[in-house]
Amino acid sequence: MGSLNGVARAGTGSLPVKVIGVALTLGLAVLLTQLRPAELAPNAGLVVQLLIGEAGWWILGSAVLAWVIRSEGEHVSSIGLKPVSGRAIAWGIGGFFGLFALFVLAQTLIAAVGVKAAAAAMSFADVPAWLIVLMAVRAGVVEEILFRGYAITRLESLTGRTWLAALVSLLVFVALHAGSWSASHLLFVSLAGGALTGLYLWHRNLTANIIAHTTFDIAGLLLAKYAATAA
Repeated sequence: MGSLNGVARAGTGSLPVKVIGVALTLGLAVLLTQLRPAELAPNAGLVVQLLIGEAGWWILGSAVLAWVIRSEGEHVSSIGLKPVSGRAIAWGIGGFFGLFALFVLAQTLIAAVGVKAAAAAMSFADVPAWLIVLMAVRAGVVEEILFRGYAITRLESLTGRTWLAALVSLLVFVALHAGSWSASHLLFVSLAGGALTGLYLWHRNLTANIIAHTTFDIAGLLLAKYAATAA
């Protein structure tokens, strides 16, 4: 899997630029997970606090794309970001059903070992549906840009090892979810992150990954909201 399968290898940018790009991308992602909008804007309502957090992630995702274009002199296709096509939609839909199957598997495994599946650290009952959709779109777009498209291709270019690039990216992805989700849910995050990583390595089409990730998160988070509301 050392080949980029149609995606231009990130080779024109200098070594320091790539190292700085990866360090900033992953480092700022870690920093964003540590920021608490409720502490930054304690007098603001929940919606405003969540929007502040979402804005931070969109800014980081946009900054990474700008870094690719301006600092590395690359096209966004170098991270697998391509125009929406029938092929990308088909892969995305397949990825959605694959994620759903993994979710069922994770719940089955949790039940089999007798661990009660706890809810997320944040309840979605009081979050408007439109904001939940926005959060899901942000997760699908920005997380795929950061952890699949950028981190994998640049770490792969720096190390020459696809498996190492994929592993480091996956470990960071799972670790960043540790503070927002229960331990039982992290099992699914690990499985889903692994599946999305595999999907990306297989076809190198980040657009398909975004479609799969976004559609699953929209369905999953809306179900979580209505389940919390009915409880």
